[in-house]
Amino acid sequence: LASKERIWTNPLNAVFTATSATCVTGLTACDTGHYWSLFGQIVILVLIQIGGIGFMAIISMMALVLKRKINLQERKIISQASGSIGIGGILVLLKKIILYTSIIEITGTLLLSIQFIPEYGFLKGLYYSLFHSISAFCNAGFDLFGSSLVQYKSNILVNVTIMSLIVVGGLGFMVISDLVEARFKWGKLMLHSKMVIITTLLLIFIPTAIIYVLEFNGAAFNGLTWYEKILTSLFQSITCRTAGFNTVNLSQLNDSTVLLSCILMLIGGSSGSTAGGIKTTTFAVLLLSIVNAASKKPSINVGRRQLEANVVKHASAILFLYLILTLSASMVLMAIEGNNSIWTFRAVIFETISAIGTVGLSIGGTALLSIASKIIIMMLMYIGRVGALAIIFIFIEKSTQQKEQLQKPIEKILIG
Repeated sequence: LASKERIWTNPLNAVFTATSATCVTGLTACDTGHYWSLFGQIVILVLIQIGGIGFMAIISMMALVLKRKINLQERKIISQASGSIGIGGILVLLKKIILYTSIIEITGTLLLSIQFIPEYGFLKGLYYSLFHSISAFCNAGFDLFGSSLVQYKSNILVNVTIMSLIVVGGLGFMVISDLVEARFKWGKLMLHSKMVIITTLLLIFIPTAIIYVLEFNGAAFNGLTWYEKILTSLFQSITCRTAGFNTVNLSQLNDSTVLLSCILMLIGGSSGSTAGGIKTTTFAVLLLSIVNAASKKPSINVGRRQLEANVVKHASAILFLYLILTLSASMVLMAIEGNNSIWTFRAVIFETISAIGTVGLSIGGTALLSIASKIIIMMLMYIGRVGALAIIFIFIEKSTQQKEQLQKPIEKILIG
């Protein structure tokens, strides 16, 4: 029986890890640093990089190398995948993605090597620095320590470097490109970039303050100084938005913090970034639509600009799709893992949102899931990385191509 279990478990662990790495999630069925050999770790790192940059970006760059022309339909798909608003200048943006990714990840590697090389030696320290720099920028959350970054919870250099890589990776390549072209001048930025930056800052500092208050005397922060509590609160606020690293024992967080973490994981990063979730702009549009509905204005205005009429419908569709998938998967997982005392209601909800939001955090222990549950988690990771946006994009394309012959009469219904 043991050999049979090993035959089935090892391939499943390999498929699960490959899925998690490609979808830049970070949920693991086994310890990355100890279970996998150096070759396996390098394969995981390559998959993380491919997943972070994006499949369409990789394919497009290969097409450029092979001097193959990219047609209009392919440009639309690349535009959606890379986070570009229009289809013009897609190839230029793809080249910038490769350039910015290389510069940021090399910078992160150099900064982390200041800590890791003296600690682990030159080669191992440099490898650890490169691995965690790529993992952080791609918002993957894979680590080689076995306990994430718990041992570095008080280390300012490691914390600030990892947090910076996570935030920059979660902004989106188009925002990074816009910041560089505008020379970091606020007035020259596009509306999309401004919305992303403002929403990101609010989603970092407001939850940081809330977590600090909620966990000040909690078990997770036990033994930490007030300064370490602020640093840990900031890290938790940032990492919950699809990064997957942690500096404290997540199972010791109180229910209020777990719920806040679930909300942050569901929101995620920005469109066209290495992050997952419904995206910051989707969240911002939904909040603006509430204000707009209360004020009974005919359109949503942001500054001196007016948003598209159908943007609220698309944002609502994305949120509803994520909620349906999360709740359905949670219900199935609770039915499967019902006899397992580890998988409580909060652990299951946390795990499913972490999977579909491509976050990678867990309070139950992903390795303890049954085979059926792991398959469901794999499906959620895949949908969270490419499925939801792809499905919405297909529906939009079909709706624009279909022309109704007859306008149907309008009739009102009550809502709310």
